[in-house]
Amino acid sequence: MTQQLLNLADVKLSDDLYGDDNYQILKNLLKQRVNKRRYKHSKGVAKTAKHLAKIYGEDPKKARIAGILHDWDKGLSMDEIRVRARELHVDVSDQVIEDMPWLLHGPTAAAALSQVFPEFGHDVYQAIARHTSGAVDMSPLDCIIYVADIIEPNRTFGDMDGIAKVRKKVGKVSLQKLYFLTFKYNFEFLVASDKQLFPDTVNIWNSLMWKFGQASNWEDAKARHQQLIASASSNKPSSKKELSSKKELSSKKESSHKKEPSSKKESSSKKEPSSKRGSSSKKESLTSKKSSKKKSSSKKSSSKKEASSKHDSKE
Repeated sequence: MTQQLLNLADVKLSDDLYGDDNYQILKNLLKQRVNKRRYKHSKGVAKTAKHLAKIYGEDPKKARIAGILHDWDKGLSMDEIRVRARELHVDVSDQVIEDMPWLLHGPTAAAALSQVFPEFGHDVYQAIARHTSGAVDMSPLDCIIYVADIIEPNRTFGDMDGIAKVRKKVGKVSLQKLYFLTFKYNFEFLVASDKQLFPDTVNIWNSLMWKFGQASNWEDAKARHQQLIASASSNKPSSKKELSSKKELSSKKESSHKKEPSSKKESSSKKEPSSKRGSSSKKESLTSKKSSKKKSSSKKSSSKKEASSKHDSKE
């Protein structure tokens, strides 16, 4: 193992850290470490990682470097990978080292390469370390390498129909959602195949369910319910005094509406007698005039009779 690290230390990288020249150097080194099928798969992951990075706004060249290096230790036997994990003091449990050594090639590759090529950065090596198991707090580059490892076009292992469904979601869902769908596919496939699970798999699954599963729907419903309560409480009177004042105002309006008809009746009733009186007085004046005319005419007739009687007596 030490000799391999010394040989890599002699490699001279270009100043363009994630550029084509360094990619070709690393690709040629990988070709010497893994079989043809694994080499083809790694190139497919590098290409797919670059494609995903372009879609989701990440550095495509950095993603390509992480992709070509992700299976750096995949050519080691189970015994060799156990020894390498202990030598490099990778942060995994003894249970994984003894019972699930096929999960170790990501952490061991990240630990070994970070010693030789530290300039590639922590984010590249974290993505390499996490591509075998996933994690709760995945970075965008972590998600890209994890997804690319599953959906790259040269992959022949797994449920092809399930992988095809994940491929169709690229660019249609967020990167985190795409990681969730890929993790879900992987989880279901391992359980259906009676495979052992990484110890933190259930914790990762539960965390993802809070973000993307039914638990997230429940949280959304809870948030909407709280908003409704808040809006309802904001429409209520702020105090008892405000409530009483509103009641008084409404009662005053009601009383004013009730009083208006009675006042109109009273005014109309008051006006009616005056009109009647006026009409009766007019009638009285007419009758008085008629009676006075009759009296005057009777007086004239009586005076004529007297005159005629006097004339008769003279004759």
